[in-house]
Parts: sequence; structure tokens; C-alpha cells
Amino acid sequence: MKDKIINEIKEWIVSIVVAAVIAFTIKAFIFDIVQVSGPSMIPTLHDNDRVAIEKISLYTKNLPEEK
Repeated sequence: MKDKIINEIKEWIVSIVVAAVIAFTIKAFIFDIVQVSGPSMIPTLHDNDRVAIEKISLYTKNLPEEK
């Protein structure tokens, strides 16, 4: 019985760690949430609006040219 509980706890810990690593990877390299600061995007976006951005194109557009 005790071994069963310990194994269950280990499975939960592994699941939480894997979920955290996946979430960090997505936030670091794929999507991010940014807050608009200032009126420069009015009338589309207003000050303090939140916008989801994708980062993939940031990495692919600035690749060095091959010679």
C-alpha cells in the first residue's frame, strides 16, 4: 500500500515537471503575451491592452544568408 502511494506521488511529480518544461518552452520560443504601452496603436490597440504574439517568424526572418 505504501509503495503504491509513493509511486503515485512520483508520477504526479514527473507529470508536473514535464508540463512546466513544455509551458516554459512554448512561452520562450513560440508564443508570448505582451502589454501595449502608449497610444501608438490607437484605434486598433489601446494603452494596457494585452496581445498574444508568435515568435517563430522572429527566428526565421533573421537567419544569416548562406554563401
